[in-house]
Amino acid sequence: MYLFSTHTYTIAAITHNSMHQERSIPVSVLTKVLTCPLLYYYEKDTGMQQSGKYLICKQISLHAPDPGTCEEIWQEILFIDPGIDRSLLPYLKDCLAACQHTPFPSCTDHDLPVYSGHGFHGMVDKIHTGENRLAITRSSPAPSRGCYRQDRLRMAALVTATQETLHIRIRGGYIEYIPSGIIRWYEPGPRDRREVLKALHMARTILAGTIPKKPAHPPCQRCRYKNRCDKKPHKLSEFF
Repeated sequence: MYLFSTHTYTIAAITHNSMHQERSIPVSVLTKVLTCPLLYYYEKDTGMQQSGKYLICKQISLHAPDPGTCEEIWQEILFIDPGIDRSLLPYLKDCLAACQHTPFPSCTDHDLPVYSGHGFHGMVDKIHTGENRLAITRSSPAPSRGCYRQDRLRMAALVTATQETLHIRIRGGYIEYIPSGIIRWYEPGPRDRREVLKALHMARTILAGTIPKKPAHPPCQRCRYKNRCDKKPHKLSEFF
């Protein structure tokens, strides 16, 4: 059974916060900056598109607790994104097999836009307002234990923004690693919120024109820009 929602209780909050959206930074940008500031620097003017794998994982999650059939979900995906890569159909089948017995958390709403007065905004995949918890859907396999650093930052930012948008207390939420059929609970702490502020500051610095330095442990092996990262100057003014 597919979950539908009207977001009726969020309209006033969203209207109140919409004025901040243009100058705020998406949570997706914060996670990219955390991964590698140079990656965001090279891609900041290209726009960020939703991946086909994430779309597949999102539809699987929204079907819970009834997983639906592969054909049913695939037809929904084709309706949502007619241009999706057809070679991802086996990925859908593998994810469905992995999630066959996964106890997905229930929710009261989904695709909820949230905003923080600190200057960032994002989209909550699923929320249960009665139990004050979120759920984040991921298209990556689960780590051997715990949660990825980027997902901890994502949860911290979305918890903060949800609390400010809906004026309710949120302790934490579930991170759904769909390809593994694994769901893990996470409650953000002070370290995670410091990471949010650090990434927010770095993103603003990059948008102001600074070329960031390569981080201590950059993901160079899987980066398309690995041959462009050795620039010496950090600002255009340093050329003169």
